Amino acid sequence: MSKSPDTEIDLSICDKEPIHLLGKVQSHGHLLVFSGSSLNLRFFSEGAEKQLGISKSQFQKLNLNLLLKLTNAGQELAKIDSLKFGNEKHVFSGFLNGILYNFTASKHQGHLNVEFEMADGLDKHSIQVSQNFLFLQRLATGLRTIKEEQQLWSYAADAFRKYTGYDRVMVYKFDLDGNGEVIAESKIFGLDTFLGLKYPASDIPKQARKLYEKNILRIIGDVDDNGKEIQSIGKEGASGLLDLSFVGLRSVSPTHLQYLKNMGVKATLGLSILEQGCLWGMVIAHHYTEPKIPDFSIRLSSEVFGEMITHRYLGLKSQKRLEIEKEFQETLESFRSSSNSVVEGLQKFSPKIFSYLGVCGAWWVSKQEIFTFGHCPSPSMDLLKKLAAVCNEDLISYHHDLPRKGFLDQELNNCAGVACLKLSKDYKNGFLLFRKEENQTVHWAGNPEKAIIPNKEDPKKLSPRNSFALWEERVKGFSQPWQMKEKELASRLRHALIDLWISTSQKEEEPSALHRNIPWGQIINDQRATLAEKEKTITNLKRGIKEAKSRSLERARFVATMSHELKTPLNGIMGLSQLVEDEGDPKSREYAHMILNASNRLLDTIQRILEYLRMEEYAPAESPEATDMSILLDRVLEPIRVLAQKKNHLLIVNVHTGHRSFWLDQTMTSAILSNLISNAIKYTPKEGRIEVNVKTGVEHQKEVLILSVEDNGIGIPLKDQSRIFDPFYSLGDITHQSDQSSGLGLFLVKRFVEHLGGTVHLESYPGKGSLFTIKLPIHSDAL
Repeated sequence: MSKSPDTEIDLSICDKEPIHLLGKVQSHGHLLVFSGSSLNLRFFSEGAEKQLGISKSQFQKLNLNLLLKLTNAGQELAKIDSLKFGNEKHVFSGFLNGILYNFTASKHQGHLNVEFEMADGLDKHSIQVSQNFLFLQRLATGLRTIKEEQQLWSYAADAFRKYTGYDRVMVYKFDLDGNGEVIAESKIFGLDTFLGLKYPASDIPKQARKLYEKNILRIIGDVDDNGKEIQSIGKEGASGLLDLSFVGLRSVSPTHLQYLKNMGVKATLGLSILEQGCLWGMVIAHHYTEPKIPDFSIRLSSEVFGEMITHRYLGLKSQKRLEIEKEFQETLESFRSSSNSVVEGLQKFSPKIFSYLGVCGAWWVSKQEIFTFGHCPSPSMDLLKKLAAVCNEDLISYHHDLPRKGFLDQELNNCAGVACLKLSKDYKNGFLLFRKEENQTVHWAGNPEKAIIPNKEDPKKLSPRNSFALWEERVKGFSQPWQMKEKELASRLRHALIDLWISTSQKEEEPSALHRNIPWGQIINDQRATLAEKEKTITNLKRGIKEAKSRSLERARFVATMSHELKTPLNGIMGLSQLVEDEGDPKSREYAHMILNASNRLLDTIQRILEYLRMEEYAPAESPEATDMSILLDRVLEPIRVLAQKKNHLLIVNVHTGHRSFWLDQTMTSAILSNLISNAIKYTPKEGRIEVNVKTGVEHQKEVLILSVEDNGIGIPLKDQSRIFDPFYSLGDITHQSDQSSGLGLFLVKRFVEHLGGTVHLESYPGKGSLFTIKLPIHSDAL
């Protein structure tokens, strides 16, 4: 990706915008700022005195004690006084002139900040508090069932959207450069997906990320709200003077407001996910139809929600890390104790070691000799010297961009990453671990080079981009970067190598001692008895398998015969009809065309019936296979993509289960996806959008695999939606369009899903499109 001269702009301007000194608050609340020592009023938001119903003269003399007295909240003084400066807050309620208010107090830079908003009323407030409690209770129950990180984020997005009522909820993860990626998403029907898209760091600049570390909850109730000015008792403005870092009502940067308007967003909520005090990511909610200000108690519960999912994430990560460390340590102990040399140990244990470290091959360098393991560059002393130069004097160093450091492709053998573990200060003794080059296609929400553009009215200012359309960047010359956990394991491996290297280099080989006192006769007799029992069991199993195969073969012959007897004459009819259509007179061609259409429909019907018979022929639960969903979807889509291309459809596929494998019946799962995607293509007009998503979730406290196919096609009326899964009921009967299908496709989808113990759900609106969601139980992981 290269930059043209007209795109060379100073993005650091975004990072320098003083968004914590804007001197404004959002219009749905008010702010009173008291001196931290005298507790007298110093700053206040525009209209605060009218909201409180206090005269101007009384307002000028307002202090914290008087405010608490007026709101019947005098008992809160001691709690407010005990607040520490920073992000510690105290929340309380109080009445003023018969109106219930919610207050939030915090201390920062010598000031006591008191934010307040009018509450909805005591009855509604009590009901909402009860609902919040039930939500958090259900959340705690659901979190206990979650075993995988990606499953956690999908569950969190779904749960938070249903609770808060926003149109879209995303989990957004930051990388080391500050770029963000949407790793989980829950949205209402009809919205384009953001799942898997990356956003440049300038979208949430450095100082904004720092503020999210201080205030974990941030709402923007209305993007058209320019905020209310904060004034002071001395009449000077607060802009540039009053630090609002810990004020939840803090107003919004004009640049960010324009950014949200460009996205079509009306209101947002951001919830920080912190790891060791640093911003790991965020839960971000968008609303599109109108401004949205969540109830005050919902916001408080949202903060608890954030803490709960963060705690679960850290727990899962810690548990996984401990399991890996324990297994890796056991592997290293076996490596040290059962090897007579480093080379022998690596020959035996390198595949397992490589799997923990995510590498494809390695060099063991000892006494000017290079031993190779797995997929790695061809050994040469010249290449070793070049690698040593890159690794410098460090005993351990890591690189993931060797092709960009001057190494030639023919030297690297498709490797791009290396970890150099030196056993001595020179390069003559050491272990080099290699990673393959991974050419990636990164999906950005808009061109990242044009994330920020010059402002037409003021060249010194910058404006956010207008386009968030999918923009692909092809990245070459990199391997996967080395993560901290992998570096820790590599360091342990280095110590194990040193131990084995020293011990074996000083030890002379000795002949193995013979174990003469072992009772070999008894052992042999026991083994013979065990083998005889196993042979008997195997014989019975073979007999059963033979009988089952015989019955299966008989049925298979029937199916094959039926297929032949029906398809052969039909193909003949179609062939002759095609000749007439090509060469006959106009009337004959018209009849031939009608025969061909009818024959195609009959052929499709036969094919669907045969699929159904094959389904009935065996129990899918008995034939699961370890399935990588990315590979399975590639196979399903291979013959279908051409149909989408003919109609110029945008076909988007998101697999968010990584390389995790599932025990699945591949035949039925493929048929389910093939039918749904084919239907989406068929019933979506030209230049439409079809989106396929694969993720995991929780259903009745159990993990499920979720497959969804969404389109923006013609849709299905509500009154017909229950009928489309009936056999021989064609979508053409509903849409009144020409439809040559058998009407068995969706019937088979439902039968296959039920056979696999899952459920199928349809959400569809005429003229807007359809969303089919399949949930299949996950019995156990294949790997």
